[in-house]
Amino acid sequence: MKIKLIITLAAACAGCLIFMFSIATAGPPTAKNAAQGTLTLSDGSTYKGKIYLTGKKPLTIYLKKSRDRQTFLFSEIRSFEFTVVKAEKKKKFIFKESGKDEKIESGEERPRLDITITVNLKSGKSVTGTVQPTTIYIENDEERERFQLLKLLHGETGEALESLVYVKKIEFGEPGEKEVRYKITGAVKPASVLVEAAAWHRGTLTIYKGKVAAGKYEIDVPQAGAYDIMLTLNSEILFWIGVYDNGAEGPEPEDLVACDIATFIETTDKDFFDTRSALKIIGDNKWAMAIVDKWRTQPTHYNKKENPDARFRRVDVWQLEHTNVRWRIMKRVNLYREKLETKESKSRPFRMDKTMGGVVLTEEKPEAARDLDVTESSLERPGELPEAPPGKPTGEGKK
Repeated sequence: MKIKLIITLAAACAGCLIFMFSIATAGPPTAKNAAQGTLTLSDGSTYKGKIYLTGKKPLTIYLKKSRDRQTFLFSEIRSFEFTVVKAEKKKKFIFKESGKDEKIESGEERPRLDITITVNLKSGKSVTGTVQPTTIYIENDEERERFQLLKLLHGETGEALESLVYVKKIEFGEPGEKEVRYKITGAVKPASVLVEAAAWHRGTLTIYKGKVAAGKYEIDVPQAGAYDIMLTLNSEILFWIGVYDNGAEGPEPEDLVACDIATFIETTDKDFFDTRSALKIIGDNKWAMAIVDKWRTQPTHYNKKENPDARFRRVDVWQLEHTNVRWRIMKRVNLYREKLETKESKSRPFRMDKTMGGVVLTEEKPEAARDLDVTESSLERPGELPEAPPGKPTGEGKK
């Protein structure tokens, strides 16, 4: 196997020097989260081929203001680019004595770049933050190369700021390539009961709202993959939650300890809402997805006099990962919110319906239809999930 090593830049992490490099090999591995594109370095060098991250991981960025993270598949990205927001020479410090904590200036300096990333989505939106450091690969028929995506880039002692080279931009697709338009459509009977329609991608949890007219809905989505639908009707909300696998299909989850996750949901993230529970949980002991029902039943400061009986409800979908110590929220997306003005006001119950799940779109079949007849009582539909009283989770799974 032919191996070529090209040193392009250097980075420091936790006091250790790490080189950013590219490697060309024969017979590169395949990856699920991959797309054709062009990678451009800050020195003007370009590379074309199939681009992907390690394994099937999505691109993860951190948002400073919300202190949240978002993940993106390459199939939903038009391009992303890196911008240097701060370039400076940093003084290098060394320990004054071996075994002591005190440090002194060495008299030397190293260049450092602070870098942000802007992700431009096919939906037309753009998101700016800092990238979770990761390795990105680009391969073609002749070779495979890899580069580091970083938020902080350190150079060697005495090196000039201008000499640091980093990934500047990545654009997906080929010039003149026709963009595939993906669409989910359907009709509901009777037509008068349909209020809203939306779908979310199983891999990214990105939600796309659709257009509704005369009992029919149409949801435009920017990428292939597996989607679950949520239909808001006059008297209920129908939905489905599927496996998170960054793609179209995956194995059914096993060995889920749902009670542990339900407890985590009830006790975490105490903010505006005073109770929270799990309407549905799927996954295993390493990752999980949950439909989280949150209520504010106590009067707010504003409503104490004006409307003390007002209640607030919010339903989210959470992606969770177990870190061998505890569960951690990786991403959360709002599905539904509502204000109930009086004690007599009733909220729409959430009910699971298999018709809403697993809509698979591909380049060969970019459109799919799901019709629904709710003429008969929803209580007779399989997969029913009644509304959970606040504070009493109904998460299901193996225990």
